[in-house]
Amino acid sequence: MRIEKIESFIADTFVFVRVTADDGTQGIGESTYWCFPLASEEVIKSFANDLIGQDPRRIEHLWNCLYRKYSFREPPSPAPSAQ
Repeated sequence: MRIEKIESFIADTFVFVRVTADDGTQGIGESTYWCFPLASEEVIKSFANDLIGQDPRRIEHLWNCLYRKYSFREPPSPAPSAQ
């Protein structure tokens, strides 16, 4: 089973996401947004690029991959030395 499609829907102050697997299985999740619904949809689209083709049953693995990819920044580059 692999994730085939991810869709998002805005309704009032909620964002709904439907995940469809290649065997037709669907899952629906919901969240809220605080002030930028279109930005929330763009984030979902960026997640979709990472999730398509993955096994939807590996929930914790997928969550950790997304969290680590989008939460951690690389360390700052060293300041140029003053000479």
